[in-house]
Amino acid sequence: MNWSIDKSNVAIEGSIQDIANQTGQTIESVFAACKAAVLLDVSGSMRDADVHFGNEADRNINVKSRFEAASDSLRDIQRLYKGHIAVICFSDSVQLCPSGVPYFQGGGTKLHSAMEYILPLDGSGMKFIIVTDGHPDNPDKCLKLKERFTQPFEIIGIGKGANKEFLEKLGNFTSISDQKDQMSLEGLSQKLLHAAVEE
Repeated sequence: MNWSIDKSNVAIEGSIQDIANQTGQTIESVFAACKAAVLLDVSGSMRDADVHFGNEADRNINVKSRFEAASDSLRDIQRLYKGHIAVICFSDSVQLCPSGVPYFQGGGTKLHSAMEYILPLDGSGMKFIIVTDGHPDNPDKCLKLKERFTQPFEIIGIGKGANKEFLEKLGNFTSISDQKDQMSLEGLSQKLLHAAVEE
């Protein structure tokens, strides 16, 4: 399999690269043993800052971009479940990030390319989790590709205006909106953790 791999970042604790460094295994062998692959949308719209965090009183001033919130949540979950979470970024291209550090690309949302990237892993027992604000470049191609998978997708919608109808067709969709229709960093972390470790 010919993977596109980003090796440019310092590995965070619990990432594929961190475990490979500690154990002497290859990145590929650590990746193959992961329990979940998180496909993270790093398109231009993920720069929008509408994810709130902190206590209730400060929520209107404590805001992160969708990308920053997803990166923070991924860092935390990799530290909790060392060597079990693979981070794969997609926009106009798709790349495995063994360091566990996503990088912001901007550009389009080629979710279908990310799905093609992981298709060879279908049936391996690895969970597939998509974190996106939900406006792929080619939704019809995504839905056709879905039919080739036996493993269902867990989908976490981040950001207001996500294409809920499409995302619900693609997989088990959940949003991180709270009761006040705010995007919550805590909600993202909880849903990502639940999707990754629930049997």
